[in-house]
Amino acid sequence: MPKCEGRPSGPCPFGKNDRSVHLSQGDLMLCDQCESFRFPDVMNARAKNAKSANKRPVSASHVNSPSASSTGCSSNVNQRSSSHVILNELLTYVGHYRNCSSRDAILRVAGWFFSPTEVNAAKKCLVDELGELVHGTSAVTERRSTTTRPAHEAELEDIVSAFDHIDANNNLNRITFAAVNLSRVPSYGPEEVNICSISDKQIQ
Repeated sequence: MPKCEGRPSGPCPFGKNDRSVHLSQGDLMLCDQCESFRFPDVMNARAKNAKSANKRPVSASHVNSPSASSTGCSSNVNQRSSSHVILNELLTYVGHYRNCSSRDAILRVAGWFFSPTEVNAAKKCLVDELGELVHGTSAVTERRSTTTRPAHEAELEDIVSAFDHIDANNNLNRITFAAVNLSRVPSYGPEEVNICSISDKQIQ
């Protein structure tokens, strides 16, 4: 556990040596009390900002704050436009091409490019962020590999079906999908499913 470095005049009067000690200004490890003693102006400003943030109105239908998880999924809510922004490369790819290519082509390219782990993470991201919009669909079904096909193939189909379901209920227009790591987005569209064309473009 980190030990509080105390005050300019001496060690921490509380002898803090636990998880309450954190990195503060000047690369000092301080507890809340010693940080407040050393930097009262900063602490007062921080308290005012927190108080004003609590007064901001929040839409009841968008209570998610900016977040990121180990699944590579992040979301935010633009209150001005009432849009829900979700950061995930696979979902971005499917969302962009689903209206300009066949379902089979999207599944083929996504299944070839994205790893089973990425597919699983994308499905969890979709369910976690839009649970109420995909409730009752195959997206909430937990898939397992069988002798006929691996689990991630079924999960890809669940993702595309979830997009169709959300769009059919006129909810897709208020959701924006974006990518952070562009290297994990295929540099070709699903209409280009000829394996020779894909190889040539990847080499280029």
